Amino acid sequence: MPAREARMSSARRRLVWATGLTIVVLSWLRHNFKEGKRIGGTSMRSPGDDDGINNDGSTQRTELRGVPMSDCASCGRDRGQWDESDEQQHRHQSGTGDGLVLIKSFKTGSTTLATYIAQVGHQRRSYFLHPKATGWFGRGELDSRRDKGQAFDISLRHVTPNTPYGVLEELVPGAAFVTIMRRPAERFLSLFNFRGDIKNKYKTPQALVTEIRAGRVPQGDARPFCNQLAWLMSGRDVDFTKIVDAEKARRVASEVMEEAERHGVVVLITERMTESVAVLAHLMQWDMDTIELNVGSQRVQDAGRGYFSCPAADTNNKCISAIRGCNLVDEVLYEHYERQFETLVRALPSRTSERVAAMLGGDPKAKHAMSKLDGGKFPVNCISSSPGAERRTGRGNGGGGGDGLASPESSEELYRRLHSCNGRPR
Repeated sequence: MPAREARMSSARRRLVWATGLTIVVLSWLRHNFKEGKRIGGTSMRSPGDDDGINNDGSTQRTELRGVPMSDCASCGRDRGQWDESDEQQHRHQSGTGDGLVLIKSFKTGSTTLATYIAQVGHQRRSYFLHPKATGWFGRGELDSRRDKGQAFDISLRHVTPNTPYGVLEELVPGAAFVTIMRRPAERFLSLFNFRGDIKNKYKTPQALVTEIRAGRVPQGDARPFCNQLAWLMSGRDVDFTKIVDAEKARRVASEVMEEAERHGVVVLITERMTESVAVLAHLMQWDMDTIELNVGSQRVQDAGRGYFSCPAADTNNKCISAIRGCNLVDEVLYEHYERQFETLVRALPSRTSERVAAMLGGDPKAKHAMSKLDGGKFPVNCISSSPGAERRTGRGNGGGGGDGLASPESSEELYRRLHSCNGRPR
């Protein structure tokens, strides 16, 4: 074979493998490793939820169901045996019937991501899981609703005091888990400024961290500041706020990764929101030629006057050191998932990347006259259905579509139906 043709053949094999990598991993994500331990679905109050970035933490890992990205080369066929027809066949067979659970976190852009997910869900007639009485799921609420046989397509709300993977997998059948994380030190400072009560009481991050380690800060306040990603991804009601040993931090991070891996958690990156949305769209097989995302729904928070930053004159780095010192586990997780995110981005089809970038490239502060459906608005609590509200046969599936309506309905009627407390019609 001539040298030029050999180089072209080699380049094509690398391109085909990169595409095949994502498809193989996606197949595992959708159809494997569903056993998992059931982890108690208890919940407790988490102050100030509605904003999506208040006092509970959450962030997860860019592993796909049961398959570490680093091991994916050993999955499925040999690298050079995957071609375009295989990808088309896989996409056709796998469909779009799986659910989606966003493990929401504080001050990571998870509310912006949630509004994009809601926009897609509205367009695809998906049913949303929301708390009944408060901005968070009450203790035992998820278990109770599962026991009633309720089913939904999308969950994008805070769950405390832990992420009950097993219960959520039953409430949102076929759920793919996703979260988004931000550099721990930046997230800490953003939350510190957002929580005015905490900021006014402790004045500096160093003082807050000292009190957290002394056990004088309530768990509901402490966990979102220190190792919140590890806490939420672990699936357990556990306190990681006092870990100060680097070796223990690495060990805990490894255990958290294993738990997240068992449930196929995918971790996106706040600092790369557009690419994160593109990765999510590709993994969920959203048709970005028919879906519209409205950039005007982005939440923008400026660091205005009074915003606390670690002093530039702090030559001993006491401020940043204190913050990182209470996020040793999350620092390990961020470094790990940032590398894996690169793998997912490299495997993205250019069409998906370009389409998402074009839609999200506008001014996030621009004011648009949008309906609640178009803007991706979602209620604080689920909406109690009025008599006869379930007369229609429409049903979403995992963000996947088909309205099948028996009669026309207004935008408000559709909104109430998709956010009903009852979930999918039975």
